[in-house]
Amino acid sequence: FIFEHEGESPTALTEAYTNAVVKRGFTADSQAYLEALFARYVQYKVELETLDGQADAQDINAIASRLEARNDLRHTFFSADEYHYLFSKDAQYDDAALARLRIASDASLSDEEKQRLIETQLATLPADQQASFAPSLAVNRIDSLAKTYENPETRYQAIAAEFGHDV
Repeated sequence: FIFEHEGESPTALTEAYTNAVVKRGFTADSQAYLEALFARYVQYKVELETLDGQADAQDINAIASRLEARNDLRHTFFSADEYHYLFSKDAQYDDAALARLRIASDASLSDEEKQRLIETQLATLPADQQASFAPSLAVNRIDSLAKTYENPETRYQAIAAEFGHDV
């Protein structure tokens, strides 16, 4: 709905939503709740714009602060149940991504340790999130096998044993 009304003012957007809710025939209580929730969501998005651009992409602490500020803003506008349904999966994804970023930027870890820790962390993600990383993990594993086996035939056999002969 928001994308269909892109460029409209928050007030116009809220009014358009109210008209759309009325047409759907919700009960008065449901309609009032949906209108209030949408109005809070629009206001949240307006406030969120003040946070945009504040985090230096190279500064992990700035990124973490930006995510925490966004999370605090969400809790300001929404109840615990609303937060859960609207944002909990995003928050889990962001927390996991930040953890991987911290690992990747840890100068005290070797490249091998970083890779192992990140792969371990990825293995703890929900299946739908793991699936998005599967191609990258496969490429890393193929690279590892290629470095392990110098003989091309042995290398092919090792890769084919793990990934199939179509690789």
